[in-house]
Amino acid sequence: MRRHIALIATLLLVTLTACGKKITVKIDGKAYYNYDKLYLIVNEDTANAVIVPTKDGRIDTKLKVEKNDFIRISIQKNRMESERNILIADSRHITVDLPERTCEGSPMSTKLQEAIRDMEHAFPRYFHIDVFSDNPEDHAKARAQERAIRAKMEQEQATLYVKILKENADNVMPAWLVHTAPSDMLRHMGELEAQSNPVWAKHPILKAKKKK
Repeated sequence: MRRHIALIATLLLVTLTACGKKITVKIDGKAYYNYDKLYLIVNEDTANAVIVPTKDGRIDTKLKVEKNDFIRISIQKNRMESERNILIADSRHITVDLPERTCEGSPMSTKLQEAIRDMEHAFPRYFHIDVFSDNPEDHAKARAQERAIRAKMEQEQATLYVKILKENADNVMPAWLVHTAPSDMLRHMGELEAQSNPVWAKHPILKAKKKK
């Protein structure tokens, strides 16, 4: 019995240690020439944002975080809707190109950026039908057609959102998408958590959101 208890305690300790593993991540690459500093925000903890100076349009810094933390690189503390320079600490050296919104050396960060890009392309926020007519009926028809197309695009985006979450149940990448998703998308989260008990549902960034 004592051997079993000792073994369970050891396994628990190993699990906790693995979950909270600290790593030092080197981040370098192209920044922005018109900004002399950037903010590095870990898991959206803006109160403890790290200010990093840039030189000649480049960034070169090191940051100690827990493995799989989200690192947002931004010109301001508060998140912008179009933000895509989000890194996942799955590597000890990540090279970024902030203007192009790409990175190397971090497979999960690249996967996240691709998912964000796909979600943005599917979102109908800026969809609009121009009408070159003075006839009110033409305008009314165009607006009705616009609403129908937007509704279809919104449904397609929701389908894509669920697909990404399901296909990535074994990693933390979707946690950022869930954290930043609009409320109409979040209705799928409880169902997905119950069905597959995904890895991303346990990420600290989501635990912090649930407490608010």
